[in-house]
Amino acid sequence: MKDGRVPYSPELSQAEKEINVWNNVLRKKRACNISSTYIRRIAKKSNILHPMSLSIENCAKERQLASKKYKKLKRHSNQNRIQFIENLTMQQVERGNKSISTNAINCINRNEELRESHIRIKMVTKPFFGATEKVLISTNNADEK
Repeated sequence: MKDGRVPYSPELSQAEKEINVWNNVLRKKRACNISSTYIRRIAKKSNILHPMSLSIENCAKERQLASKKYKKLKRHSNQNRIQFIENLTMQQVERGNKSISTNAINCINRNEELRESHIRIKMVTKPFFGATEKVLISTNNADEK
């Protein structure tokens, strides 16, 4: 999903790429107009070796396994996103950029909070919800209410 509702993490992105590979391999095997070069390129990005050598049934099974993996990761996407940001922070600290990492992480967290708030406001003010007088946006800090 590319509309921002699922928080990014590298594991989730990898699972999406695997699903994309198997979907396109199945389409190619069903005689759709898909470039073999494109399939090789996306397979290489997702670390899948020789996807075209499998039968249609095996490709369908691989796609099903990739979808299950994606759904499992998607359930924990918020925790994975937090862990991903913490890992970025630790990498910057190991490089000796503690102040840069702190500022960058604060900026990322602020942008994510703003994005979530904007999504809530947008959902509440859609035409089919009717007129809106006030939108409450919860904050994590008790002193900001």
